[in-house]
Amino acid sequence: MDSQVEQGEKEEDWTQKLAAERALYIAVELMTNAASDIIDAMVMRDPGGYSDILLVLVEEKILSQSLFEQLLPLIDLRTRLLRELARIPNADIFFALQSQRGYLRNFCKQLRSYMEHPY
Repeated sequence: MDSQVEQGEKEEDWTQKLAAERALYIAVELMTNAASDIIDAMVMRDPGGYSDILLVLVEEKILSQSLFEQLLPLIDLRTRLLRELARIPNADIFFALQSQRGYLRNFCKQLRSYMEHPY
């Protein structure tokens, strides 16, 4: 994701747009997979969807409420990437890359902190 942000948005560069879309999609999948693994391992309540996966971690005091709210647009973008990929403007993709990568780092930090000190 960092390399895509550094290259910047180029309207005519489809390879770059596709790489950025893929990076965002994979980031969300990895985030929710890691969260699901923690939920399963710690026998927490079963989530009802992608945003609920993160909400369970908030309820269990693993993620902060503010980080949850910051990550919700990324969860919404995942749905758009699946359902309306061809209609998502380049600007939306590159804005998400720029705005979400810091939140994804915070997500990793909060999960890592929990795993080091689970109780």
